[in-house]
Order: sequence, then C-alpha cells, then structure tokens
Amino acid sequence: KHQSDEARTATPAMAHPWQVPVPLDDIPPQGLQRELHASAEMCASVATFSGVNYINDLMATFEVIPETKGRYSVRGQVKALVGQACVVTLEPMESQIVEQVNVTFVPPDQLPDGYNDADKLDIAALINEEEDLEPLENGAIDLGRLAVEFLILGIDPYPRKPDAALPISPAAPDPAEHPFAGLAALKGALKDKGG
Repeated sequence: KHQSDEARTATPAMAHPWQVPVPLDDIPPQGLQRELHASAEMCASVATFSGVNYINDLMATFEVIPETKGRYSVRGQVKALVGQACVVTLEPMESQIVEQVNVTFVPPDQLPDGYNDADKLDIAALINEEEDLEPLENGAIDLGRLAVEFLILGIDPYPRKPDAALPISPAAPDPAEHPFAGLAALKGALKDKGG
C-alpha cells in the first residue's frame, strides 16, 4: 500500500507546478532572502493547477530564518493578478491577490499528534501554536510550492464583480393563478350561497 501511495504522489497530475527548493544546508545562521518571479509558462501552469482562467505577474518575496530545535520560520508575501469569471454575470474579471506568509517549518517529529490524520489531530496543540506549521521534507524548504499554496488561499472561489447585481428573483406568484384557485373560488361561492 505504501508503494502505491508513493507511486500516486509521483504522477505528473499530482506534481506541484512551481518548485523552488532551498536546501537547509544553504540557509546561513542569519537567514536568507529570496525573491521569486514566475515566468509566463509557469503562470499558465499555476493557473491550470489553481483552476482559474489565467495568472499574471506572480511573484513572491520570502525571508527564511533558522530557529531553535531545527525549525525555520518563513515570512513573506505572494502577489499575482488572477483572471476568473464573475459568478453572477459570467463576464471575465481580474483580481489582485496579495497574501502574507507566516509559516514555521518543523522536523516531522515536532508536529502535533495526528497532524496528518484529522481524526487524531490535537487541536489544542495547534491552537497553542502562534504560526502555521509545515513539516520539513527532503532536507529543503520549497518556496515555490509555498507561494502557490498561499496564492490559492487568497483566490476567491466565488468571484463577483463589484457592480454585478444578482438576478432579480421572479415575483411571487399571484394566488389567483394557483391551480386550485378555481376550486377555492367555487368553495367560497357555495359558502356564500349557503350563508
């Protein structure tokens, strides 16, 4: 089962489009700064991965700082122009996404119990953490992947143009047009006659 899981993760469909790994060995004690600019081809790949029409001007700035206990804090910002269709009018629209990044990468054994299993996750341990936690994998921090994940967090799944009005709901049906309106009228007439 473990092998099949690995095979599934290795398929191109599952691969993250933007990978910019920074080996932990390359991070000096004082930390390092990186500025990433996605090419037009990379923007197109990220747009497909994110399920939007297009992405332009995708860039990210990061500061990676070594902490105690083998942890690394990553602070920064991800920016991009994202093209989508308005959910109300279906017209194309563009949004400026700006997401702040504040994540701590930790050795896997420092993650809260059940981090990868929602049923066993220690919510209290997560709440006590001031930052988002991510596991360190393969001896590197992938800044490209981090940029895409935070970009997706900032994308509105139901984008709506500011001036888009919701369709006017149909007026409430006239009670007189109800299928049983005739029967009700007849019933009323008989009652009047009897009274």
